[in-house]
Amino acid sequence: MDRWDGFFNDLEGRVEEQRRADELAGLADRVRRDRAGITLAARLAGVARSGVRVHVLGGEQVSGQVDEVMVDCVVLEDGGRRAVVPLASVVRVDRLGDRPGPLSLGDRPGLGRAVRDLARDRRPVRAHDVTGVVNEGVLDRVGQDHLDLLVVPADLTVRAAEGRSRTTVPFSALAVVRQL
Repeated sequence: MDRWDGFFNDLEGRVEEQRRADELAGLADRVRRDRAGITLAARLAGVARSGVRVHVLGGEQVSGQVDEVMVDCVVLEDGGRRAVVPLASVVRVDRLGDRPGPLSLGDRPGLGRAVRDLARDRRPVRAHDVTGVVNEGVLDRVGQDHLDLLVVPADLTVRAAEGRSRTTVPFSALAVVRQL
């Protein structure tokens, strides 16, 4: 009887060991599936109020604390100045955490709202496009998919700039807009 008891105990041990291995493999699969569903926006939201450095198309880098994250953009703040970065222009993010967080989904989420918030301040901005072209001026109009920038050197007032040139940048070509 002892010989059979040993055999069955060994068999039970092997079955239990295989069950644990299968359970761990299933857990690893679930973790991979969960991670695959996490967006860059959610990870940026997970580091709200923390400092990050964002590299965008055109070679520009933007550093600051994550102030707000929307479905298609992130707003960074550095020293009272805000920068709006479309997620489509992001090449790399330094100092990004692993945990996701909630997005700002208010009644008008997204890039248009964030740029309109900058335009409301009437502060000079620097707009970088994805090709590396930089324009300074004041946001004049913000449409559904573009912005109009009254091109003004940073040291001129808006009134002194009346009659100056205006440039239109489609959101799809925008790398970052930052307050000066």
